[in-house]
Amino acid sequence: MSEQKEKKYYLHRISHESNASYALLELGYLSLGWWSCADKDIMGAARDDGYDSFNKITEEKGISKNRSRWCMWYFAQMKPGDIVIVPKFDGKFGAYEVEEIAQPIQVIKDIVPSFEGKWDNASIRWNENQYYNEKEGREIDLGFVIKVRCIFSEYERKLVTSELTSRMKIRVTTADISDLKTIEACIKAGEENKPILLYENIIDDLAEKLTGQICTILNEDQFEELIKWYMERCNAVSWVLSKNDTNKEDYADADVVGVFNNLKHMVYVQAKHHNNMSTTSDWSVEQIKRYKDQEIGKNYKPDGVDQENEDDNYQWSYAYWVITSGGNFSQDAVKNAKENCIRLINGQEFSRMLIDVGLKNLDDVIVKGN
Repeated sequence: MSEQKEKKYYLHRISHESNASYALLELGYLSLGWWSCADKDIMGAARDDGYDSFNKITEEKGISKNRSRWCMWYFAQMKPGDIVIVPKFDGKFGAYEVEEIAQPIQVIKDIVPSFEGKWDNASIRWNENQYYNEKEGREIDLGFVIKVRCIFSEYERKLVTSELTSRMKIRVTTADISDLKTIEACIKAGEENKPILLYENIIDDLAEKLTGQICTILNEDQFEELIKWYMERCNAVSWVLSKNDTNKEDYADADVVGVFNNLKHMVYVQAKHHNNMSTTSDWSVEQIKRYKDQEIGKNYKPDGVDQENEDDNYQWSYAYWVITSGGNFSQDAVKNAKENCIRLINGQEFSRMLIDVGLKNLDDVIVKGN
């Protein structure tokens, strides 16, 4: 079984023969100059044989001292599945997925026998061994192409990370930018047309660290106190239910309740303090489901509710959650929760919820939980 190739990311600047190159890009072909090398298998040499073979061809062509030759090297390294960032005019850029390896431009002479220039609509057609601009009366210096799929064609550079925008300022034609840590987030921003915001860029890292601390520092009782603390931060009246509550029959269980009097809403929570890498089983869902089935929530009447007035009681709504400090839930747990309208919250999501309400006085949880 062959190993799966790691996806790589490249930057490819279109400046040479831009009138024809941009037009070809819209037709699904990323192009490169160096027509003088198109009669040699320099792409195959760079891709398959290595530097010595590549350098030998550049020496034969008299360009071994030309720094720009390295754009052919990187162009040849692009493989299906790789992503290419293309800086464009007016502070924008596009992203494209490579579908085929780089080949001499002759491979598309029958696929794209003619097209119009991007900027002047000049007729550009294949003429013997290369494209020819009929309006300007000259041959087009394009030697290689790569078939690509457009992920997005234009997005504002200012709406992605400074890491990528800085890299797009480099003057080389083609470069490997796989080292950029935020590249995936930038591509997602362009694809979804949503700018990268500071909060969204840091929240996952913060939540991951907080989840680890919750698993390491807190015990089971303190985790329940933490959920109670969260409910109170959301302006609920909250308490931890007694382990020996007589209402907990047939293994029915809930650990924390939150009452939102203004909303006439109650939340019952089954808490599971697990390792952040562990999977929470279906039993957690089954416990809160049985608690829900007993309709314990409807037996509780907060202050101000007429115990005999059915209309007033009817206005109350109830929710049932399972909050775990673990990483995920089993498939059976997800299925059971969906069938019984129970919300599942893993450690990462709960940490995000905690961060959203603010962490001031969070250590009160440890004091009260001891």
